[in-house]
Amino acid sequence: MLTKAATEHDTGNRIQTFRPGEATQVFPCQLAPSSALAQIFGSTDQRLVFSYYRDLPRVAVQGPLKQVLNGWSLSGILALESGFPVPITSSGDLEPMSSYFFTAPGEPDQVAPFQKLNPRGPLHLAFNPASFAQPQNLGVIGNSPRSVCCGPGIDNMDLSLMKSYAIREQMALQFRTEFFNVANHAQFSKVDGNISDGDPASGGTFGKVLETRDPRLIQLALMLLF
Repeated sequence: MLTKAATEHDTGNRIQTFRPGEATQVFPCQLAPSSALAQIFGSTDQRLVFSYYRDLPRVAVQGPLKQVLNGWSLSGILALESGFPVPITSSGDLEPMSSYFFTAPGEPDQVAPFQKLNPRGPLHLAFNPASFAQPQNLGVIGNSPRSVCCGPGIDNMDLSLMKSYAIREQMALQFRTEFFNVANHAQFSKVDGNISDGDPASGGTFGKVLETRDPRLIQLALMLLF
């Protein structure tokens, strides 16, 4: 599946105060569509899911081994997905503006092309934080897009091995062994897109992967089917 979704967001009511003691001004305002257009945070460009089920071949043996080795089935799900857009924000910028109902307009400047990085590196960076900088002028909104594409993707395979034992005509006992993330592949998720969280080289987290999905999990189950 190939998709792409983008929106133009309205920042709603902004609060603006430039000088200490100056009366707070509240007025409706909307960013230019060209600067507000960006991918939706929950969208993904590419997604492939493949599921399968197969009865394993029978083994020509006799005696107790016939019951042990035969009657097994294999199923699984393979999911390949590109990453989600990363929202780029700034909570410590110099434009004193906010929003009551919508996304706040605080964004940094993009000073270099966006560069994706492998999170398996020493600092676990999903992108190069040096591509962004805080605006230095009072009241200026940065030129960075609301989101950049994209964070780490998903490369996951789940596997299940099962066998059913007939008890009577409409009843069976099924034994299942289920492996989630069977390859134990590192699955990175949440990426920090707030430049105010600091440079990772100095202990900050801007551009770093903050969370990972579950490692390999193995589950054994005994089910009564009727």
